[in-house]
Amino acid sequence: MKQEVKNFGKFYSLLKMMPGVDDELKERLVWKFTDYRTNSLREMTKVEYGRMLEYMEDMSGGVKVERKRKGYFDDDAKMWRKRAIASVFGFYKKINEEVSMEYVKGIICRAGSATDMNHIAPAKMREIYNSWVAKQRVRQNVDQVMDDELVKFGYLEKGGSV
Repeated sequence: MKQEVKNFGKFYSLLKMMPGVDDELKERLVWKFTDYRTNSLREMTKVEYGRMLEYMEDMSGGVKVERKRKGYFDDDAKMWRKRAIASVFGFYKKINEEVSMEYVKGIICRAGSATDMNHIAPAKMREIYNSWVAKQRVRQNVDQVMDDELVKFGYLEKGGSV
């Protein structure tokens, strides 16, 4: 028989939360939900495995095991999201253009090739942040050179007024 279920992480997470955990509980559960066919997790069908997980969730007090991709939701990722947002807002502030939060999030999502900011890896978010900060520096340097040239040719006074 081909093995249908390959990942048993949810089973073992729920098993820890079950009341009356002992060494034989795993085998008894598998035995019961395979209609006494086997006591091996690997020999269970997907349907049997699903029914067993539902039963285990009910027995453990209705607790559902949720798995998060830690790298996308930890404090480091949150920090880089905030920095990326601030860097995009900072650039638009430098060019005196007002933009909304949705607009900024859209820019970041396009840069990260994602539909949701929370699905952009922290490393990619750091790259986006660095790009927008560099863009601000370039803008500042270009403005300074342009002002110097305008002063040089007499179109602008040294203090910046026309």
